[in-house]
Amino acid sequence: MVNNKKVPDTLFSNIASQDKYRAKLYAMLEKIHRKDLFPARYKNQEDIARSILLNDKSYKEFADLKLVSKEMMQVKGDKGLVYLFKYKINKDDDWKMGISGLQPVNSSEVNSSEKLVRLTDKKLKASEPVNEQFEQQLKRLLFSQHKGGRQFFDGSSINMFSEMFEDQQ
Repeated sequence: MVNNKKVPDTLFSNIASQDKYRAKLYAMLEKIHRKDLFPARYKNQEDIARSILLNDKSYKEFADLKLVSKEMMQVKGDKGLVYLFKYKINKDDDWKMGISGLQPVNSSEVNSSEKLVRLTDKKLKASEPVNEQFEQQLKRLLFSQHKGGRQFFDGSSINMFSEMFEDQQ
């Protein structure tokens, strides 16, 4: 029941089955204190993390999205799991890195927060270990959460530092 009106369970199941809308539905039900209406089949961390990640940018479709791993992290006193995905926008694209978290430590709970979420647009390099590449992107994402870090990691600052180092060589 939403606003004291009956809504068929099939409607919630249909919406929750779609990656693009799953996390939004969960967040809306959470807001009205009706998480009990969310279909249990889709109420797991990986599905919610996937859905949140897919909504990070305005891409209409993804050719592919695969879970690479998950890592335990602590951010500003909150401990939880960060889900690491690789994705392709177009079928012939290279794999890129995506990060979605912070999900609760208790894997039977889910979180619809978008705090640590980023489609990095950074390609996975075959010549480097995957875990090291994700670690680097996680650090960038964490630094960007801090006021000073945001400026350091925006494109113009990186270009400025690159130019400074090139001039010295």
